Amino acid sequence: MMPPADQAKDWFISVAVNALVVLPMRNRMTACVLACLYLTDSGSLTASELTRSLQVSPASVSKAIGELEQQELIRRERDPRRRRDRYVIDADAWFRGWMASAHQNTVLAEVARRGAETLGTTSPVGARLRDFGQFFEHVGHAMIQAAEQWRQTHARGERPTVGENPETATPSLDGVDAHGLE
Repeated sequence: MMPPADQAKDWFISVAVNALVVLPMRNRMTACVLACLYLTDSGSLTASELTRSLQVSPASVSKAIGELEQQELIRRERDPRRRRDRYVIDADAWFRGWMASAHQNTVLAEVARRGAETLGTTSPVGARLRDFGQFFEHVGHAMIQAAEQWRQTHARGERPTVGENPETATPSLDGVDAHGLE
């Protein structure tokens, strides 16, 4: 059930934050900062604007910004008029974040491969590391391929779909309340 219109933004922030905490975010504050940036018309805010909007300490915002920058989900722009940084989320944010994650998988794969070679692929540890490396190499390549496919589809103005029926491919928010996912 959807909340009244005047509570819709708060409801959505709560739902989005709870979903992000479960998915790519490491903590609730990082998810709150990301949701706040997504829900601004400009797609950008300063640290002080985030602090005021979320009613949290500047240190909390700073830590969340650092994590989002590391994941390449936001970027920093200098506002020359006010000599402040603005934190920006743009159309390519999820693409960049996904590609950064794919890169991390390829690094893990390489480390595991080297470990397997060093310890011997026929030893139990080496075999585990070999399998680990093969898995992350496969997943990393699949992530890159999926992201590139999405980018091409999106550039043509098509709506990417999952599965054969786009109606069933989109997760439902039925049963979601302001306190999180049920």
